[in-house]
Amino acid sequence: MTANTAYDYYVRANCGGGDFSEWVGPYSFTTPCVAFNIPFTENFDSSTTGSSSNTNAPNCWSFIDSGSGYVYVYDNSATNVQSGAKSYRFYNGFDSSGDYMLVSPEIAELTTDGVQVQFSAKGANGQELELGTITDPNDASTFTVLATTTLTSSSFENIEINIPTSTDSYFAVRHGQTGTFDSYYLDDFSFVELPSCVKPTSLNVTGITATSADLTWTSGGSGESSWEIEYGIDGFTQGTTDGTIVSATSNPYSLSSLLESADYDYYVRANCSGGEFSEWVGPFSFTTPASCLVPSMLSASNITSSSADLSWTSGGSGESSWEVEYGIDGFTQGTGTLVSPATNPQSISGLIASEDYDYYVRANCGGGDFSEWVGPFSLTTACDSVNSYPYSADMSTHLPSDCWREAGSGEIVDGPSGTSSDWRGSRSYTNLNGDIVASNLINLFSDVDREWLISEEFDINISGLELTIEAALADWKSTGDYNSSDTGAFGSDDQVDLLITTDGGINWTSLLTWNAANEPAVTGTTYIIDLSSYSGVVQFALFASDGTVDDTEDSDFLVGKFEIAVPSTDYIWNGASWNNTPEGNITTNDNMIVQVGTTPSLTSAISVGNLTLEAGAALEADNGDITVTGNLENNGSITGASQVTLSSATASVTGAGSMTKLTVDATGDVTMNGMQSISEQLDVVSGGQLDANGNITLVSNVMGTARVDAVDAGAITGNVNVERYIPAGNRAFRFIGSTVSGPSVYDSWQEAGVNATGYGVQVTGTAGTAGTVNATTGHDETTTGNASMFKWDASNQSWTTVTNTKTEILNAGDYYRLFVRGDRITDLAAATSPAHTETTLRASGSLMTGSMTVTPGIASGEFFAFANPYQSKLSTENIVATGVGADMYYWDPALGEFGGYSAIPYASASGTVGSAGVATNVLDAGQAVFFVDNGGSASVAIAESNKVDGTTNGGVFNVAPLQQALRLKIYQTSRFNNGQTESDGLYLDFNAAHNVNVDSNDAIKLNGLNVNMAIGKSTGELLTVERRTLPSVNESLELNITNYLTTAYTINATVDVLPGLTAYLKDNFTGAMTELVQGTSTAVDFTVDMNNAQSLDALRFELVFQVVTLSNEDVAFGSNLSIYPNPVKGDTVTINIGNASVEKAQVQVFNTLGQQVMSNDYNNLSNGVIELSNLSDLSNGVYIINISSGDATTTRRFIKE
Repeated sequence: MTANTAYDYYVRANCGGGDFSEWVGPYSFTTPCVAFNIPFTENFDSSTTGSSSNTNAPNCWSFIDSGSGYVYVYDNSATNVQSGAKSYRFYNGFDSSGDYMLVSPEIAELTTDGVQVQFSAKGANGQELELGTITDPNDASTFTVLATTTLTSSSFENIEINIPTSTDSYFAVRHGQTGTFDSYYLDDFSFVELPSCVKPTSLNVTGITATSADLTWTSGGSGESSWEIEYGIDGFTQGTTDGTIVSATSNPYSLSSLLESADYDYYVRANCSGGEFSEWVGPFSFTTPASCLVPSMLSASNITSSSADLSWTSGGSGESSWEVEYGIDGFTQGTGTLVSPATNPQSISGLIASEDYDYYVRANCGGGDFSEWVGPFSLTTACDSVNSYPYSADMSTHLPSDCWREAGSGEIVDGPSGTSSDWRGSRSYTNLNGDIVASNLINLFSDVDREWLISEEFDINISGLELTIEAALADWKSTGDYNSSDTGAFGSDDQVDLLITTDGGINWTSLLTWNAANEPAVTGTTYIIDLSSYSGVVQFALFASDGTVDDTEDSDFLVGKFEIAVPSTDYIWNGASWNNTPEGNITTNDNMIVQVGTTPSLTSAISVGNLTLEAGAALEADNGDITVTGNLENNGSITGASQVTLSSATASVTGAGSMTKLTVDATGDVTMNGMQSISEQLDVVSGGQLDANGNITLVSNVMGTARVDAVDAGAITGNVNVERYIPAGNRAFRFIGSTVSGPSVYDSWQEAGVNATGYGVQVTGTAGTAGTVNATTGHDETTTGNASMFKWDASNQSWTTVTNTKTEILNAGDYYRLFVRGDRITDLAAATSPAHTETTLRASGSLMTGSMTVTPGIASGEFFAFANPYQSKLSTENIVATGVGADMYYWDPALGEFGGYSAIPYASASGTVGSAGVATNVLDAGQAVFFVDNGGSASVAIAESNKVDGTTNGGVFNVAPLQQALRLKIYQTSRFNNGQTESDGLYLDFNAAHNVNVDSNDAIKLNGLNVNMAIGKSTGELLTVERRTLPSVNESLELNITNYLTTAYTINATVDVLPGLTAYLKDNFTGAMTELVQGTSTAVDFTVDMNNAQSLDALRFELVFQVVTLSNEDVAFGSNLSIYPNPVKGDTVTINIGNASVEKAQVQVFNTLGQQVMSNDYNNLSNGVIELSNLSDLSNGVYIINISSGDATTTRRFIKE
């Protein structure tokens, strides 16, 4: 029979004579195992699968399971096998002392020749297996441990053991019991002949220095006395020149001449003589240290808000000097601050409070030998005490800043403990004003909770500080904002305290207690704590307690405001005077309120918290900017050359008013919640954001056009209302573009079909009834249907008609050829063309910001359109234009009767004029030009940096100014009466760009043969033309007249306009003084006596200039008089005489030509206030108003827009 074989047998009785009984069986038995001969293997795949309740082993193998764990053949085809589908499992459960063993069959060669055993094992890093032989496979006490192997991973690892001749016949593996609940999986056992030259084991390295190391190993048991070692840089390939082979006759073996700071591998094999070697074993890896060893154990101590002490442990190189580099957390080495040499410890200072820092350190071992840098070590500086007010905590998050902290336990008497709490942010309630207040929240429900929210430290360094806190109490809900219906209630012993400490948290004192007897409203209640009794450094805390009673109330306590500030002061202009003088006194903690009345004029720049102008009020700022750190409510007008600057990241602008300049200098999103007209400039400082919200109007009128300064792309969101003033002039085409995107032509430039005086334009193109707007096309119908609005089609080099203004959408940079007849009041049915009137085009849409590139994609020599898309003047001097001709083509509607082109070099210096008319290379907002492609790949790119200053309407959008000039011609009277030519003349041109000195702008007098007339200068020169500034009040200009040929002469004077001044010709011989009326000619006759030297005196005549006085000025009467608003946009201006006792007054209005355009008498005045109306009948411009009462009179100027 065969060993280890299962047999069945049957049996039956033979009763003789051929008589047999039935067979019975089968009966089974298995022959016992006999000793195995090597080689043999076991991979458990053909073994019966066991389980935790059915422990087992393969045939002829045995197991020992003496604890609460188990051993068995494990079946898992997916994991925990090295090959096949099964392995053998050890598991000790919670037992750490029992024996769990797998025992091999009896091995014949184990007692005669020795055996090499190989298998794979899987466990966890650090678990151990014991390998050895056993005498009795059923008795764990007979187990002899030959080796212990420690696993280094959680994957299968190959294990090998060489067992020399033994007295035991069985090999065994035992669970190492390194911990509880440890599993092992064993697979792929192989038993082979013991090599005659066994490889070494237990490779190691000791005595490592920068250049040497001692290699050690354990002999495999072949009795060898020499070995071969191969070593090289980590990862080298054995048998190549990268490795070095040495023969060793000693164990350990010392290597020398190694490289410092290098990674090495080595292998070793036994030399068993006779040329027989074992297998190589290895690699074993080691690293040589640097000669200058790195420090270790980096740390930081004595950390303050501005300094720290850095320390470390020396690497052991005996160094006494180091280098330290530090910087803001995450800095790149080489960019930080270097301290060299550094001591240990090393103090650093000048740090920023509440900031994260890193530092690195390296040893300096002398002679240029440095260790490697080690680090970073990170530290955070302490928070500095708050010492600048006002202070406002962000209560929308549970920790308003990094300098606040929290704690989840501790009574008031003990102080806080722990590092976390149940305070949480991102909740809010609605206050009585309807505002949603972002808040911090604590829930009060159980009976054991103690929660702390602890503030940063505050230095109470100024008097008068107050702490303002706003709290609300609401019924608990898991999500959503709380409103007035969510009323909550405290439990019987629930409470929240506002605490203060003056000794760094040792003792806490309650400033305010909320409990069932003192509950805040669900809509919030404001509490003000006077801090005047405190000084030095203090700290606050919010302490919440559920008490000891577990009440049914479940409420949320919310804190929406935590602010420390000096109470604000209101600076109020009551219409006549300040209650407190703002200049030099007002701060950002204070508020300014301007009430209706006379206009206050600030004498310096100011910074204010909130600024309010009540309806009809005005504030003049000519001497410095107004910085608003809070909110602006403007229901009046802010005039002057200075700007209003909003510096709050959450500023809101409300009201309906006007201002000259507005700048947003905040990183948050400033919102316009009220309509504001800006007459000169809007600016958003880089990083800021302005939501125009449809509430900004950039004004354009005869005085100029408001601009947007260079801003970041997308800095202005929401719709902006823009205007484009077009003066009266030729009925001609204009080349014009939009500076906003979004509205239709119909809704914007056509005023949605409404005929408004001074606004909009008529766009024709549909035949019908003149004066009717076509419901489909949006055109203003005419009998002919001639089109008046076109777009340039660059691809076809032709104009295309805008066929429907309701669907034609304006986009910033789009270009139109638009025939402008005047405003929308123009009569389209008139038999003759009505006179062109001034008009203003209006549009509301998203403003163009950022850069823009036009790439027409046309052929060389073809033209493409370009319109300035910015609400600002644009200089083409530095634009990026490629593949275009040197000139751009500018349409000037004032050239000739119908307009014409003017060419101008686009890249020339700003202000260069073109070939005709008023063309320059500074384009107004919306102004359009042509470029010519010069190579088939033209492009024009513009950027915010190409914007230039200036609000005066330029070129095609400017009114031809009334010339501030005076001309004198002298005639013989007889020739003057007969319409014959003059004998001589002179010319005075008054302009602020000139000066009173004689220069190249003036013309020297050259005498002729007739009477000679010249301007006499105090420096002796005689001029026939003088270009100079406007005369000052009561200034006189000397006339020099010589060479009289007859006795009767006439001086004919023509004055265009001299704003605010009246010119007179004074005859110093007769004493007569004749007014030279503006806007017309004045003839003055005189005679000379050839025998009277005074009559012939060359200096007989002079020009005298006086301030416009339409009546005798009464200084006292006008001292408190004010006019507002000014400029006037609507129909009415208010005149406050400033004297409530005045009951009667007369008002006369004159234009700058001195012509009276309005006169009204007022009786029964109330408080000396006059409402002058019907101003919409006046054209836009400057007017002089004369106010008189009895014998008292005064004059003022105002602007009608």
